[in-house]
Amino acid sequence: MKNTTEHILNRQNKLINLLKINDKMTPHQLSLLLDCSINTVRRDINELHEKEALVKKYGYVYFNPDYSPNFDSFGPTKIKEEIAKFSSSLIKNEDTVFINSSSTALKSLNYLNHHSNTIITNNMHIFKLDLDTNKKIILTGGTLRPNKKSLTGLDAIKLLETKFAQVCIVGCYGISLETGHVFSSVMTESKINETMVKHTTRTKILLADYRKFGKESEDHFANIKDFDYIITDSYLPNIYINQLEKYNIQLIQVTL
Repeated sequence: MKNTTEHILNRQNKLINLLKINDKMTPHQLSLLLDCSINTVRRDINELHEKEALVKKYGYVYFNPDYSPNFDSFGPTKIKEEIAKFSSSLIKNEDTVFINSSSTALKSLNYLNHHSNTIITNNMHIFKLDLDTNKKIILTGGTLRPNKKSLTGLDAIKLLETKFAQVCIVGCYGISLETGHVFSSVMTESKINETMVKHTTRTKILLADYRKFGKESEDHFANIKDFDYIITDSYLPNIYINQLEKYNIQLIQVTL
């Protein structure tokens, strides 16, 4: 089916490869070579521009030579910001909030304005944020994953097992719409995420941009049904939106 994530990514990869071997191309030229509509090409161009894979000029585009193929290392910046912004609107003043190692989940704290909140997290990147003095930060402790800058292990889990929060905001590695499983990238993160979800008393929020759907690992930490909200973006194909209906969860799609 042409609107699956795999098909979209394959088409966009072909688009990038065409730009690599051509100095510059127009949307019309790309639509002919990719055998798709001009509107589809324009959507792909806008998305790839957001990912910094190409440069848009009036009437044509060209490949960005500084583009990193390791897209997950920086992610679609604007998509992440919009998802984070909406998730922050679900946090109330005085709430205690679990934040996992997700960069998007962490960004939600930038939009809390002058709320007084307690933040419990295993995300060491929190020290990069310029937070208000009325935010109380509790780190889980534990073993540091240097590449992720996250804390895991028994000490982190023991701390979380003594805490409860009104809200959890967690990102994930992937989501299976067939089984409903929500995945972490590694087992050590999976147990942290599982404990955060189980110890949340009111609002459980899953953050997942369109790339995460249909993506699996060996380590699932929850089911879609465990969450009150999934916050994603407008690029999520309709086929996945239809499949989510059976889980009776509130789906929020942010627009760019």
